[in-house]
Amino acid sequence: MGSAGVPGVPDGPAEVPLPGNECSTRQPPGDNRRPSMHRPLPPRLSCFGITVNEGSKVSLPVFLAFLTVFSQLILPACVHGLGRNVPDPGVADIRDEFLAAVNQARAVHRKCGNTRYGPAPPVSWSGNLAMAAYLHSRDMVLKNIVSHTGSDGSSAGQRISRQRYPWRAYGENIAVGDPTVASVIRGWLGSERHCRNLMDPSFTEIGSGYAIGPFGGNPAARYWTVDLADR
Repeated sequence: MGSAGVPGVPDGPAEVPLPGNECSTRQPPGDNRRPSMHRPLPPRLSCFGITVNEGSKVSLPVFLAFLTVFSQLILPACVHGLGRNVPDPGVADIRDEFLAAVNQARAVHRKCGNTRYGPAPPVSWSGNLAMAAYLHSRDMVLKNIVSHTGSDGSSAGQRISRQRYPWRAYGENIAVGDPTVASVIRGWLGSERHCRNLMDPSFTEIGSGYAIGPFGGNPAARYWTVDLADR
């Protein structure tokens, strides 16, 4: 378990062995978001109203042009949810429960290790932070790691900035293996550094996401990330 964020010190520890929960915090020195073919034939491919059916006769140049458009525009939209008002899986399905759980935890007096916290103001949900969190969870699944350092060497702050969130301070908790929102929040509250991030009154917004991958014999374990920040 590790923490980062001391001014002037690089974010995050190196990779740590699975399993684990990790947290990271940083506050900068000095700091007091067609045609759809309607023939009765079974569709072979359909996304965003573009349908290619069996029996259609398409010339090779037209077909290649279609593949180019599909690979560059349509496929990324199908995979990442672009062009719709629906966030990626691993975000939308936990958003309300996660936000409520964090605010419930912040609403009471709490002791994080040897540090006592009074009730902290409620935080609000940020889609930018949620996407940064989700993408890091997915990266951890793909690389089979639990680390605040991304596979490209990025810190939590850099990943948050990529989502156009102008942070002044941020924190990050990660975990793997917890099956529910309640269990991952409970685990973080039982760890001093993670608890401090959740209770920090300077954070005003949060976003969380998970990705599913193999862990400890479970082929569908959840890799969690929550980013907390203030702008």
